[in-house]
Amino acid sequence: MPLKILLTNATDISAGGEEYVHTLARYLQMRGHEVLVSGNPNHLLLRKCEASGITTIPIEYGKQAKVFAVAKTLRQMIHNHPIDIIHSNADYDRTCAAIAALFTPAKHIASVHSAHSIQFNLTHWLRNRFAVAHFVTVAEVVREILVREDKIDSNIVTYIPNGVENTTESFRREARDRIRAEWDITPETVVIGNVARLVPFKGHKYLLQSIAQVVAASPNVFFPVLGDGELLSELEQ
Repeated sequence: MPLKILLTNATDISAGGEEYVHTLARYLQMRGHEVLVSGNPNHLLLRKCEASGITTIPIEYGKQAKVFAVAKTLRQMIHNHPIDIIHSNADYDRTCAAIAALFTPAKHIASVHSAHSIQFNLTHWLRNRFAVAHFVTVAEVVREILVREDKIDSNIVTYIPNGVENTTESFRREARDRIRAEWDITPETVVIGNVARLVPFKGHKYLLQSIAQVVAASPNVFFPVLGDGELLSELEQ
């Protein structure tokens, strides 16, 4: 049965979690569900969704002080459309969606994309215990953290790995050849890339230490690290 699903994302960055929302929205819509995506005004996520023919709802999520105001807006959306599932994807909108869905027919599903605790205060504890119908994690280690550190019932936490859209062999080969030519990489060179935000919990410092050992053992390796973030200067050094 087709559902009406509202996906939320309150971040002001554009990274893996935001791409996840865009991809999930497209595939849910392809399966016949009615999908709406809410994010900050002018966010790249909303522009991508609009280009994909997905209805977008800009909301100025703002700071923590606006949680109840945003929750009220989301609650109105739940009633007006009406929404069957509100699916949050970041910590701030996770709280807003939890409050908005209370005592409504809508189920609140929360995706957790980062490998750290999501419980920093009493509000988070109450949200996680009583206002999330189910958690979805993108890695088994994230599921373990929620169960072990945040004491969330394992029966309501499901690990679903991120999917990668399939492409043809010819597309992959042409892209590989084009990039190697652009970067002047020989056919014999082994290329191992990393694309991620340069933030502490991604563990880039351990990656760079490993890269140094690999290159020392086999100089014919090219290891580009692509991304931006607070650790850019430190990791470059």
